[in-house]
Amino acid sequence: MTYFEWKDGYSVGVASLDAQHKELIRLINRLHDADERGGDMGPVLEHLDWYVHHHFTFEEQLMKAADYDKLAEHQDAHQEFEKWLKASRQALAAGMDVQELTRVIADFLKVWLSKHILVVDMHYKALLTAHRSRHEALQVLTAELIRVLEDAHGSLAAEKFDRVLSLARDIQLCAQGPAEPGGPVKE
Repeated sequence: MTYFEWKDGYSVGVASLDAQHKELIRLINRLHDADERGGDMGPVLEHLDWYVHHHFTFEEQLMKAADYDKLAEHQDAHQEFEKWLKASRQALAAGMDVQELTRVIADFLKVWLSKHILVVDMHYKALLTAHRSRHEALQVLTAELIRVLEDAHGSLAAEKFDRVLSLARDIQLCAQGPAEPGGPVKE
C-alpha cells in the first residue's frame, strides 16, 4: 500500500500545479520507502529541497500574475517550510538518527502537504482557474526554462547552449501570440 496517495480533492484546477503536487507526493513516498528499507535519504532530501523551491517559485509566479491578494501570506508559508526543510537536512548532516529523522520528515511532509493543498492552496483555486490558461502557464514555464538555461550556461557546450536558449526564446515568442485561435495577440 502506498504511504501517501493523490486524491482528486487535492486538485487546484491547474494541471501544472497538480502535476507538481503529485511529484511532491512521490518524493514523500520515496522518503517513507527509505525509512522502511533503511535506505539513504540524503539524495531524496536533496532532490526534495530543489523541487520544493522550484514548485514554490512557479506557484508564486502564477499567483502574482493573477494578482492573488494573499500572495504575501502564501510566500510566508513557503518560506517557513523551506526553513524547516533546511533544518531537517542540517540535522541529518549533524548525525541525527537517520531512521528516526526519515520517519519524522515523511510524517510531517504528509500532514503539511495535505493541509497546505486542502486549505492554503484552495484559496487561489478559483482565481487561478479563472485567470490562467495553458497559454499563460507556458509563458511562465518558458521564462523559468530560460532562467535555468542562463544559470547552466557554463556547464553546456557554447553551441548547444546557444541553440537551446534560442529555441526557448522562440517558444516564449510563440507563447506571446494569440491565446486562442483568432484571439487577440498579447503585447
